Amino acid sequence: MLHTQHQNLHRDTSAIAAACRRNRGYDSTRLTAETWELLSSELMLESTTARTDLIREGENDGSLLFLESGLLRVYCTDKQRRLQLAVIAPGSIVGEGGFFAPSEVRTASVEAIEPSTIWRLTRGSFEALTVREPEAALSVALYAANVMRARMLSVAGRLLIV
Repeated sequence: MLHTQHQNLHRDTSAIAAACRRNRGYDSTRLTAETWELLSSELMLESTTARTDLIREGENDGSLLFLESGLLRVYCTDKQRRLQLAVIAPGSIVGEGGFFAPSEVRTASVEAIEPSTIWRLTRGSFEALTVREPEAALSVALYAANVMRARMLSVAGRLLIV
């Protein structure tokens, strides 16, 4: 079950900012306190229960998800089997491929392994941010690109925990 809170107002993003700083997998220095403050009005806070689907293979929503707490599983299906691709830990993001290619369908699904708190940045909200605060939008895009680059360079076939 997914619970969303979105009223286009400034919310306290200190917990997700701290989770990103603690996650040593990626350089989150681009995401400054000022960037998080500017992002706060564009992010949708969502709370999930275990086994909640957040992204579905074959759909194309273009959202980028920031994981504040909990664990997420990335998987694809092959002949009715789930092939696990990654486990996403707090302070990381997921959905970066669809975020950069919003006209393409998702190639994997993402579900919550346990109750989780995420912050969703929709493509529309990101585009609004690019008009209103282009430097903050650039910081988010470069951070997401850095994550995508690191994941692309990871050893093929290895379980990725980020």
